[in-house]
Parts: sequence; structure tokens; C-alpha cells
Amino acid sequence: MTEKEKSHGNNDLSTKDVTQTKKDVKSSVNVSKDLILRKLFQMMVENLDEFVYYPIPKNIEYIRCQLTRDKQGLNKHFLPNYYLHAERNDGKKYLILAARHKLRKYGTANYVIGTDITNIVKDEEPFIGRFRGNNMIDSEFIVYDNGVNPKHVKHNQEQNQRRRQMAAIVYV
Repeated sequence: MTEKEKSHGNNDLSTKDVTQTKKDVKSSVNVSKDLILRKLFQMMVENLDEFVYYPIPKNIEYIRCQLTRDKQGLNKHFLPNYYLHAERNDGKKYLILAARHKLRKYGTANYVIGTDITNIVKDEEPFIGRFRGNNMIDSEFIVYDNGVNPKHVKHNQEQNQRRRQMAAIVYV
């Protein structure tokens, strides 16, 4: 037996076996990703509100989505609605979120976000949150959850009922 053979010991795995094992692991990862994606889309259908607040698992890099602007109808050219659809690999699309522009005194963008565009008025369900312009040129935005504006929180209301800032977006 040569020194090289002795140093490798009793390793019965050939290069071909290692390559096949890597392929098996990769395919099992893909199968598990497909299974997770199927379950996420099932959650979209069965309980959309739960899905909207559910974090995407770390091993799922992305979910393909399409944002559509609807400018049809009276006054929608200036105040369009927006729809966010998730798309499966087979091309089937699911409505996840809708946003409706609300007029404000100050002229900055203000959108109410929900899971059903027909019910997005005032603060009714299925109100998810707000997307609000922070300056007059609409280059800064803040995304809030559906909590109560701190200015309108009554003294005896719980602290957790106040709205929270979820994201800030700045275009440069």
C-alpha cells in the first residue's frame, strides 16, 4: 500500500459518489423549498391576513411578486389604486395586498394598505397599515402598521395599540 493510500485511510467514497451525494442534497433542498413555497401559497388562500404577517423562511430567497397600478375610472388617473400579486412558478397569481390613495391636506402621498381594496376606507378591516410620504417631492416614505396614531391615543389605552414604524424608504 502506498503512503497516499494509507493517508486516505478506508475512505470508500469515490469522486463520483461525492458528486452524486451533492446532487442528492441539492435536489432535496429544492424539494423542501418547493414544499415550503406550496405551503406559503396555501396559507395565502386559506388565511391571507396570517400570511401577510408571516416572515418568509430564510431558505426561501424570494417570492416573485408583481405590482400593478390601476388608473381606470373616475379620478383614478390622479389617485390610482395599487395591487401586489404573488406569482407561483406555474404563473398563477394571488392578490396579497392592495393600496388606495387617500387625500391629505398637506399634499404628500398617503396610502392605506389592506388585503381587500373594496374595504379599505377609514380604518376598517382588513386594514394592514399605511404608506406615507414624508416630504413634498415624495422621495421619502414611512410604512406604518395598523396601530393608532400616537396623537390620537387616549391616555388609558395600551401602549401596544400605538402604530409602529415598520420601514423607511428613501429615494436618492
